[in-house]
Amino acid sequence: MWTYAREHDFTVVSKDADFAEISMLRGFPPKLLWLRIGNCQTSEIEQLIRANQQFLAELAADDARGILGAGTAPGQPAGRRRAQPYTAPRTAASLSANRLGS
Repeated sequence: MWTYAREHDFTVVSKDADFAEISMLRGFPPKLLWLRIGNCQTSEIEQLIRANQQFLAELAADDARGILGAGTAPGQPAGRRRAQPYTAPRTAASLSANRLGS
């Protein structure tokens, strides 16, 4: 799937942390929208993606970033979910979070 997404310029959307690790090991493209949320309804995932459309567009345009994490901090209501861009190099390295305003 990773190779197919890379070859077709797709963004991978997943709740699985393994994809963030793959991005660090293999680099990007493809870019990754990492949903950092627990069990939820599909409509909540749709709402999260739509609410962060601007950040997704910025991720697509930024050649230096490969991962956008989006989710809810513990104890935060579902309606307060926001994107958290991560700087992910094209090769293996640790993720460093660049949090947006609280």
